[in-house]
Amino acid sequence: MKINSYILVLITCFALFACAPKTVEDYVSDANKFISNNKYQEASIILKKGVSEFPESAKLREQLADSLSKVGDIAGATQAYNVSLEIEYRDQVAIRLFELLRLQEQNETIIEIYEQTASKHEKEIASLSLYYAIALAKENEPRKSNMLLRKIDATAQANSFEKTIASAYLNWYDGNPKVALKFFTNAQQQKADSYDAALGAATVALSTQNYQLAATAIETLLDKQEAGNISRILLAHSYLNMGLLDKAETQISILESRIPESLPYLVLSSTHYILSNDFERAKIDSEKAILLDGKNAIARKIAVVANYKLGNYEQAYNFLKPIISGEKQISNSILNMAIELKSQMGLFDEEFDGHLSDLTALDSEMYESYANTALNALSRGSESVSRKMSKMLSDIELKDINAQTARKLTVLHSNFDSQLALTLSGAIYEKSSTLENLAMYATLLARNNELEKSLEFVNDAKNKYSTEALLELKFQLFVIAGDAKNLNETARTLYEKNSSNAMANAYYFNQAASDGRLADAISFCNELEKNQSTPIGVLYQCFSFLHTEKAKESDRLALKIEQIFEGTKSSSKNLHFYVQTLVDKKELRKLTSILTSEILKELNEVKLWQVKIDALSFLNEPEEIALTFRQWRNANPNSKHALLKQITYLETIGELNNALRTLNDFENKFGTSDLTKVLRVHFLLSNNKIKQASLAFDTLPYYMEGTPPWLGLQGRIHLANGRYDLALSSLLEAYSTNPTSRNTGAIIAAYLAKKDYQVLESFLISHVKNKPNDSKARNVLTGYYLQSSSEKALPLLAKSIEENPYDLDSLNNYAWLLNASGQTTKAISFSELLLKLSEKPSHLHTVAIVYESSGLIEKSMIVFERMMELAPPIELKREYQEFLERNELNK
Repeated sequence: MKINSYILVLITCFALFACAPKTVEDYVSDANKFISNNKYQEASIILKKGVSEFPESAKLREQLADSLSKVGDIAGATQAYNVSLEIEYRDQVAIRLFELLRLQEQNETIIEIYEQTASKHEKEIASLSLYYAIALAKENEPRKSNMLLRKIDATAQANSFEKTIASAYLNWYDGNPKVALKFFTNAQQQKADSYDAALGAATVALSTQNYQLAATAIETLLDKQEAGNISRILLAHSYLNMGLLDKAETQISILESRIPESLPYLVLSSTHYILSNDFERAKIDSEKAILLDGKNAIARKIAVVANYKLGNYEQAYNFLKPIISGEKQISNSILNMAIELKSQMGLFDEEFDGHLSDLTALDSEMYESYANTALNALSRGSESVSRKMSKMLSDIELKDINAQTARKLTVLHSNFDSQLALTLSGAIYEKSSTLENLAMYATLLARNNELEKSLEFVNDAKNKYSTEALLELKFQLFVIAGDAKNLNETARTLYEKNSSNAMANAYYFNQAASDGRLADAISFCNELEKNQSTPIGVLYQCFSFLHTEKAKESDRLALKIEQIFEGTKSSSKNLHFYVQTLVDKKELRKLTSILTSEILKELNEVKLWQVKIDALSFLNEPEEIALTFRQWRNANPNSKHALLKQITYLETIGELNNALRTLNDFENKFGTSDLTKVLRVHFLLSNNKIKQASLAFDTLPYYMEGTPPWLGLQGRIHLANGRYDLALSSLLEAYSTNPTSRNTGAIIAAYLAKKDYQVLESFLISHVKNKPNDSKARNVLTGYYLQSSSEKALPLLAKSIEENPYDLDSLNNYAWLLNASGQTTKAISFSELLLKLSEKPSHLHTVAIVYESSGLIEKSMIVFERMMELAPPIELKREYQEFLERNELNK
């Protein structure tokens, strides 16, 4: 019995011992078993249980914080250290807490805890002071931070980590980045898991563009512990600058999971997208970043490039403008981008000229872009800009540019300095004797009245290129020289060698069309349609003629033009001819559909709106044009280009008061500028408000005095006040460097007012020779010749009809003069075209006289009777009576 009682007591004792509650030391001991095997996750589970049982145990919370830190739970570790410190202050716990707070850039918290616990510090520890000093610096207290760092540098143990870091920061703040970088690197070697050593090394390395060293510093840190967001931001930035896009993408993905839609993430992601040529996503993220921080230059530059690459030139320029206005000294790279964007928008205005003037030097990598811009300005009528750029680019040496840029510069210079263009072209051909280079050099020689020399070079190349190619080149040279005999012979040889040759067929088509030989014209057009190398402009000429003649073949040509357009929708030239074809066919529904569909998305926005305006102008749809302008302005409320285009359009259609009102709108929205001041004087003059124009002229800035625009306006004011000699003095000086249509028109008006017809004739001959496409000046000269020399008027009229087959007055005069000069067949052809297009009595009279001269009395009678139905003026009624008497038809 005693034995059983003893056993029972023993068992009870064991049970009581086993069920006794765990102590703090028990939990620490159990956790350490896992910690010794690096099993921190398991240790943290045990320690959390211990903390829940002993919440006031600083020791358990400290050890829990250590374990959580090891498994990357930075936030949990921070909280555990913080509570541990509140329960029982210890310097080492504070140091470890500050390490984690620095990792999270919680500098205000470091400052707050340090200052609250300063009285509890066991002794002055350099590590604590160092974290405090760094936090002060990060929170914009540099003076206090600097003093503390200098104290640490002076008192810390030699070669200690704290002294090294303090020295690094002091050198960085004193403007010695190379020395600072050396100290930061040494500090990281001393303590590889130091966030501040890694961050300092990376930041200074990035500031000196040593991206590899920056990446290495952060990578070293990541090998030891989980890094905060700033470390990953710096690492991603380093990778992007080294072109390591895959590695950068990994870091950016981590940041996206942690800080999505934040400014640092959006800047990095948009940078990554732009470097990966994903411009659409770069645009989206960069514009989001700008919404968060409108002053962020990196985001703005990415938005500029992304929108530029996507063809959104106006948007790109709007993002660029704040960068320009925000810099005292604008860099050439920013100016080059501004120039490129203004060029793409076709805005060669005062702002563009300012950017051009602010360039301190030409960028050799931008030579081709400069050439493109200058040629674009020329094509848009901004001759002064193109001339200025030609002069800027005149010193470029051939060795510094590629062949394509050299050819573009040659084309540019040929408009302003023929000798320079010839020299450059000759050097290009000497360096590379390609057919393209030969054609350019030979063409410039021919334009410079050196046809024989030009032909010598072509003949010397007979063993290098095909006979057909050289014959085509000769054909072009004879066109330039106006050598009709050799032109005809070359066309014949070309046609005999290859009956499908586009150039020869185009030549013979034009001859057939001029002579009214419809069957021959159709035959040549059929060949041109089959030839894939026929330019779309030539196909349109064929279509236009055959459509006018109501030939069924015109439908096939219209289809061909449509197919070419469909194949290359991004070509504005193809779009232009396609639109003209639709206009000629009066296919309004199809035209409207094309202009409002998604088909034009590949064209940039400005071109798209302009095409709509131009197409509607062809259709004479003023209400639709007004609506389109409103839509353009609503879609782009800050677009200067839209308002300027509308002002130009209103002037073109003669609505000068509306143009002046729109100019007022422009100035109210965007402010006055030299351009708007000049336009105001112009519109007031055009409205015959001479006094107001003179007052407005006096407000022009002093620095404009003597410039072509200023001289032109001064001349027009003198002209309006009857001071013709003074007017001509100013206008001719302006014309010498800026032969605009306004200056030309004013000079013509001044000579007419003086009745100085002989000088006017000389001026017009010279002007039309230099600017053969100036239809207004050519029409004045034609009118003058109609009174004096019909032989001289004929080629001018032919040119006008070639440009615009629907110029009825030119058709009328041309038919009349052809008849008077005995070219009756040709006269009948153009008379019949006139008959189809016009109901004007004077035009019908011409047709009737041409028929009568050709012996077609019955046809003449029909046209005369049609004329009489329209109640013609008395002189035409007399002409009808005389016709009846001449042909004894009045009985």
